[in-house]
Amino acid sequence: MFGDLGRLALTDYRLFVPVCAKAYLARPDFEPSVVYSWKALSKHIDVMFQRLQSRVEVIFTEQDPYPDFRAMARDIKQNHRMKIFTGSSDHPVFTPEQNWRFRAVHDYVAHAGGEHEFTLRGEMAAYNRHVKLAPPAARLALFVEVPAQTTTFFYTGKFGAQKVCNMYGFDFVNVGEYDPREYERNFR
Repeated sequence: MFGDLGRLALTDYRLFVPVCAKAYLARPDFEPSVVYSWKALSKHIDVMFQRLQSRVEVIFTEQDPYPDFRAMARDIKQNHRMKIFTGSSDHPVFTPEQNWRFRAVHDYVAHAGGEHEFTLRGEMAAYNRHVKLAPPAARLALFVEVPAQTTTFFYTGKFGAQKVCNMYGFDFVNVGEYDPREYERNFR
């Protein structure tokens, strides 16, 4: 994506956290010019959600259903069901139902499918698994929804507002790689 000059790779995700989180925090909450990516992600999620419903019963719940990844994986394996938390679903583009379906696909396909825990490393691995399945137009949205929000949580200790924004300079396929010159555009 960036060529040989100006490319940096933070392969240790702990080093990537402040780089990504600071950019996300600096971005506006809503940029109409990038809504196309969330529309593409929504179409992808609809297809993936249909497929996962043929494998597991999805139950939407107002209570956070699992204390950890292992509890979710056990429920999927033993009961052929997966519960999805419906709280905190305010989103600039997605309806609450679209957000829930996104969570279901993310948890089933990316976390359970790859046996990735609900940790920083697990979230990045889950993203790496999911981005390979997503259409190119959806990659920005997927990057904002997973690595950008996850790094912000690990950087600040809390989840911030969900945003629909551009993230300049990041390689959406090779997480951790970015162009420092383009990256600076996040702060203008």
